[in-house]
Amino acid sequence: MKKLFVILLCAVAFACDEDQKIIDPVFEFVSIKGNETANLNESTNSEAGYPIVIQLWAAKTYSSDIDLTFQATGTNATAGTDFNLTTTTLKIRAGKLISDTLWITTVNNETASALARTVEVKLTAASQSAIKIGLGITNPTNNAILFTIIEDECSTPLTIFNAVLTNSVSGTPKPATGVLAGNQLSVTGNLIDYGAFPAASITMTLTPEFSGATRGSATFGEFESGTDNDGYEYKFAQTGNGIYDVCAGTVSIAYDVLYKEGNSWTYWYSVTNAFSVD
Repeated sequence: MKKLFVILLCAVAFACDEDQKIIDPVFEFVSIKGNETANLNESTNSEAGYPIVIQLWAAKTYSSDIDLTFQATGTNATAGTDFNLTTTTLKIRAGKLISDTLWITTVNNETASALARTVEVKLTAASQSAIKIGLGITNPTNNAILFTIIEDECSTPLTIFNAVLTNSVSGTPKPATGVLAGNQLSVTGNLIDYGAFPAASITMTLTPEFSGATRGSATFGEFESGTDNDGYEYKFAQTGNGIYDVCAGTVSIAYDVLYKEGNSWTYWYSVTNAFSVD
């Protein structure tokens, strides 16, 4: 009986010792402060960047720096073309719970995108392997932030000019009609503010400043517009730089008006035409 008591006592002692060794796990986290989504304005955020800061969730600070690594993934957006990060690494300094600041900025270009542009900036690693990324064990949150880039250009196509137009001839509004074929815009109407020639025409080439730009040059050089009701043949000779702006729906071009007398062209006067979409 005494022997059995000793065995039971040992068993209880062993069980007590095992209970003392069970320690609840204590987890430490790093996460992005703030919301998990945000908008970036292409224009204003090209100068005023958006700050990204990391929070350490721990019972106490570390005695050495914590190095953090990030990854940026764009959808219809490319680093250097649509956005920039000041760095892809940060530190939580020794003795601190908050990291240095990473800044994301937009690139204010003049290319309109018909597709939504987003950038995900994700916290991928910490130099202390025991620290978990994001908040939570199974489905961590605040380990990434998704930015949507808000356009400041329109996505209107060049075909906007294939329409009824208002032509301001040297300041006087007149009706006109635009017909677009590729990048060739033919405009018909009162183009010289001359009642005897109400259906003059001109064909100009619209060339973007660069691929995808919504603005560019409007050129034609010289264009023989035909014979009007007064029996004279007319020719237009461009002066200066013509321009178009799809977002504003405008084309502006200036030229000299010449009429044919005998076999030679004679200068009459100069006009500036400013076409706009009604």
